[in-house]
Amino acid sequence: LAVVLGHEIAHALAQHGNERMSQGLISQLGGLGLAIAMQNKPQQTQDLFLQSYGVGSSLGLLAYGRKQETEADKIGLITMAMAGYDPN
Repeated sequence: LAVVLGHEIAHALAQHGNERMSQGLISQLGGLGLAIAMQNKPQQTQDLFLQSYGVGSSLGLLAYGRKQETEADKIGLITMAMAGYDPN
């Protein structure tokens, strides 16, 4: 329980929710910009580029999420130790 609480508290302390929202907005704006830039192209070309952008941005956000999870693990262990629990 101490590990889970420490991990979740670490997400709040590191403001990971805010970071995820910012990254999501940037990704959406990029997709919108691409859609506008591609509006005069054939529909099949538009679909291909937008799908490729969607897959690429999703993979980028997943890597970013893994970084946040690792950071929350580290901060969570420190928080747990500060609360008097043995992280071992």
